[in-house]
Amino acid sequence: MKRCVSQEKKVSIREFFSFRIKQREVERSTLLYSKRLLQQFSVDAFSMIESSRLRYAKTFQKELRADMYNCLADAVLRGETNPSTAGRRIILPSTFTGGARYMLQNYQDAMVICRWAGYPDLFITFTCNQKWPELQRVVTGMGLKSEDRPDLVCRVFKIKLDHMIKDIKKGNLFGKVKAGIYI
Repeated sequence: MKRCVSQEKKVSIREFFSFRIKQREVERSTLLYSKRLLQQFSVDAFSMIESSRLRYAKTFQKELRADMYNCLADAVLRGETNPSTAGRRIILPSTFTGGARYMLQNYQDAMVICRWAGYPDLFITFTCNQKWPELQRVVTGMGLKSEDRPDLVCRVFKIKLDHMIKDIKKGNLFGKVKAGIYI
């Protein structure tokens, strides 16, 4: 008889919360029907995920090659003369969404595209409508309002945004697309 050795699989905080928020046919989740409690749960989950990501960036500075940044030399170059401002700083990688290096990298990428393709011809703002029929059909069937399920609103918005971008790029609505940037 062969023994099965179970390997412990670790689940990230993000994966856990994604699992809890997922709506399933076979299971009726009280959380998804709890209106404002779901919103509070989502905010708390987001803060826990961000804390985990920041803790990772702090713990693994050497792997993120943050030692390449000499804090003291940077402080002198910036003209800081107060020694209390110098110390060990935590360098966020450019892959950390919302960080200064992430924003700067995206800005520089956009400027390179503008230099190559020219100034943008269109500036389109795409907003969410909580009365979209697809969204209303789902939430009214559950006895809820759109604002009670922000996760569904985000999913429908993302699907419609992707569809619009595809139509603009492939559908030749505005002519041939040379480049595209969206945030």
